[in-house]
Amino acid sequence: MIETYQSSNDISFGDVFKFVSLIEGIIQEQRKNYPDSLKQYTKAYEMDEQCYPALYGSMRMLLETNQPEIVLQLLDKAQYEFKSSLEGKRYRALALFALGRYKEADPLIAEVLKLNTFDSKFILMKARIQIEAGNYREAVTLLTAYSKVNQPN
Repeated sequence: MIETYQSSNDISFGDVFKFVSLIEGIIQEQRKNYPDSLKQYTKAYEMDEQCYPALYGSMRMLLETNQPEIVLQLLDKAQYEFKSSLEGKRYRALALFALGRYKEADPLIAEVLKLNTFDSKFILMKARIQIEAGNYREAVTLLTAYSKVNQPN
């Protein structure tokens, strides 16, 4: 365990290490080095389970590296405040969708779209679910909305 040194600003060595790992995770993500980014985000989150940016980063990297099952495991272990947040529901929907568990993802996708109707990724996910269910008219409506949201300037 890392001993903490309390300065006048109450920042511990553990906090410094956590921030360094978080920043390194961001840098590696921008370089599209997803495995190393995941290692750094995970390290930061293990140091502090309240460090939600590290949790978000870990889940993004897990989705990028096609590991949605682990995203669901992380969400199941996360604190209640995160699980019930819009971001928590968003990541759960993305993971369930990636696993092809459309019936479970659908209500979460609808909830995200209710709060952010212009989320193009979720519009496409919802359209795919409608197509899979044979609801082609609803899919066309969603795809029309998608084309309006993603018009070039």
